[in-house]
Amino acid sequence: MSSVSSRNAVARLAALGQLVSEPVTSLLMPNGGPSAPRPWSEARGFLEQAVERALRVTLVWSFPLFLLVVAVWPWHPVYGYAWDFRVLYEAGAHYLNLQSPYVTPSLANLTSRQNFVYPAPMAALFAPLSLLPYPVAAVLFIAASAALLGLALWILGLRDWRCYAAAYLSFPGQLGLKLGTISPLLVFLLAVLWRYRNRSAVVGPALALAVVSKLFLWPVALWFLFTRRIRGFVAAVALSLISVIAASAPIGLGSLLGYPRLVHELSRFEAPQSISTYALLYGLGLSATAALVGAVCLGLALLALAYRWARADEGRAFRATVLASLILSPIVWNHYLCVLFVPLALWRPRFSPLWFSLAWVEYDGFAAGRTFFIAATAVTLALMVVQAGVVDFNGVRRVSGATVRLRLGEPETMVALWPLFLAMSASISGAVLVAALRPESARSAASGTAVVRVVGAKRVCWRVWTSGIAATASVSLVSNETDRVLASGMLSHDTRDETCAAVRPASRAELTRVSQRGSPRLELRVTSGGGRALLAGPLVPTVDAGRTVAPSATAPR
Repeated sequence: MSSVSSRNAVARLAALGQLVSEPVTSLLMPNGGPSAPRPWSEARGFLEQAVERALRVTLVWSFPLFLLVVAVWPWHPVYGYAWDFRVLYEAGAHYLNLQSPYVTPSLANLTSRQNFVYPAPMAALFAPLSLLPYPVAAVLFIAASAALLGLALWILGLRDWRCYAAAYLSFPGQLGLKLGTISPLLVFLLAVLWRYRNRSAVVGPALALAVVSKLFLWPVALWFLFTRRIRGFVAAVALSLISVIAASAPIGLGSLLGYPRLVHELSRFEAPQSISTYALLYGLGLSATAALVGAVCLGLALLALAYRWARADEGRAFRATVLASLILSPIVWNHYLCVLFVPLALWRPRFSPLWFSLAWVEYDGFAAGRTFFIAATAVTLALMVVQAGVVDFNGVRRVSGATVRLRLGEPETMVALWPLFLAMSASISGAVLVAALRPESARSAASGTAVVRVVGAKRVCWRVWTSGIAATASVSLVSNETDRVLASGMLSHDTRDETCAAVRPASRAELTRVSQRGSPRLELRVTSGGGRALLAGPLVPTVDAGRTVAPSATAPR
């Protein structure tokens, strides 16, 4: 076979040589010379095949190769390695000292996003790791998480090495591992739940651990009801209740009673900036209540479909409940998308561009700007539906009696990923500053937090959340050096202000000067209609927020 291929290659090269030399031959021999067949067709076919192969290799492999470069590049401009693990590690240390790992549920205390907001059993679970030095514990946890992610795909029956590479190189996979999140653990638990779905002794503890680790996975428990695996469901519910009460007892049951308020304040602050269905509807202009109702309706509709599919196709119903978990959750961060590798492995156990469909998702919703945030979140949610295998876009669909093929090849899919990736990269390159807004008087119950983006030197955009503040208050960006107001706006009626204000021409040079320093010397102030100071806080880079928030924000309660 190799000799035949060599002869074919030589013949094509000879045909190409004849094609190139033909103009010279026509000049030297006007009459055309001896009659011979023209080599146009064969040489053109060879060129077309060569170009097609080169294009396919370039398009199909350039995207994962670029992700590989990103994976080994000195990492993240906003967060550092083991950002999330530090929260779990410190919570475990607090738990060992019989102290509550939770902060007071105020908006100002949640500014850094580096607070323990998991159920109490997670603090107890990480307590043994907190006995180790932090660098050792972080390395062990990240290494174990990487092993669990690969083991999850293996026990699902995945044997194509390219699928493993896609999972580890994707941005959700990278974030899940490098931030030290529990997302790889969730992937492993979902894989165990599917693989051992008929063993109640395995389902009970695995499902309980999954739900108490991340509450948004509760719809997966319904799948066991839909498929009449009642014992596993009951065991999981019982173990969840027992573990929550038992873990809360050493630090006081008051922490359990205050946990709902903490989750509420967290959702109020983080949900509009995440990539959830709620955030998309809220960004489109719906009120907070209407956005929540819309997300719940979509999630419940998906669960109704899962119930309908449970009898005929358990796999599709399971994939639908995993997707419903993400649709119903008001907060969805990039690394949450790791859980979609489980339904994708069940649906597409061989490599295809679908394994890279959500690999580009890594952006800050506010840094991207509202237009790109809405577009990118809509695309992300659509691809989540596809990757979960709920809607098969690779099949044949009938529209108005006509058969329409929706299959896309690898090159076309990879071309579509590049603009998303480039736009995402541009969105996270901008500086995003945060501020914990605290009252000057310690007796005040008011609180607030803010996210600020400086757009060049002419415009400043911010999101401000407040509680205990009248709707007539105003928001001002002030330079600490000169106490000059650089930009200002009014607080909206629902104690949330989202606006872009023009910087006063006389202040543009000053804004450029103070914002380019290592720690911007800017302050955000909320004042009453009469000019009385209500809330104030310095603006700091996101990566420094956990270290610059006042001690009262991180001290155990």
